[in-house]
Amino acid sequence: MVRIEGEDFAGHGPVSVYFGVKGAKAVVIESPWLITVLTPQAEEPATVDIEVRFGDGTTLELPQAYTYEEEPGIVLRPEIGGG
Repeated sequence: MVRIEGEDFAGHGPVSVYFGVKGAKAVVIESPWLITVLTPQAEEPATVDIEVRFGDGTTLELPQAYTYEEEPGIVLRPEIGGG
């Protein structure tokens, strides 16, 4: 979950949040100064802009505001020369 803090978030209608070109999920205006979201999945590690779009046309841009990092995981390697 990501917290976007600012001011005057209430009273602009519904809100959508984008991380790069992908829309966030579970976007909630918690208060006039706080929006919480679940980030969309990234295809690769990168730093992206965040854009907050309100129903009344108000748009807030946060350049290079979020960095996706590579997640550690399991690497499967084929067995070579088994036998």
